[in-house]
Amino acid sequence: MMKAPIPALALVVFAAAGCLHTAPVETGTSSFTVIEARPVPPPASGKGWAAVPTNHAQFRDAQIKGEPILPVYPARALAAKAGSAQVGVHLVIDSQGRVSDVRPSMVAVTIAPPEFAEDFRQAVETAVRQWRFVPARAQYIETVQGSGGFSYDRVARTEDVEAEVDLAFTFTANGKVQAK
Repeated sequence: MMKAPIPALALVVFAAAGCLHTAPVETGTSSFTVIEARPVPPPASGKGWAAVPTNHAQFRDAQIKGEPILPVYPARALAAKAGSAQVGVHLVIDSQGRVSDVRPSMVAVTIAPPEFAEDFRQAVETAVRQWRFVPARAQYIETVQGSGGFSYDRVARTEDVEAEVDLAFTFTANGKVQAK
């Protein structure tokens, strides 16, 4: 009878037993796409008029500060292997740069299994309520009558204003982000 050397025998035993690692737990991922940015021009007050946001010289969109917190794939939907979902939301960003309202988008479609639609929507709302923005800014223009019969427009003042944006969040249960 031939004896296998001890190291070779140990290698065979470990190989036969297999690796005892646990499989990674899928947590799902999410991503977002900006669908449409719409400013909400404030009413004209005092001297001058609110510039219609026709170019960046008259209006600056709200800009997100830092890295946005993405929604977490809902645990209940993940356990049920609900698959992919898309949630469209309409955000109102106040003049201090905070999200003041989150509601369903009329532009970005929501596609989610009906039994988990509220879970996905709540995950999105929880995430975006934590976002902070550099507020949108509008310039107020006034027309000045110069001597010699000519007139020109000038910026009378600037003001941080409310803005709106539609976003589409895409959830995948397999850990991959779907590109738009």
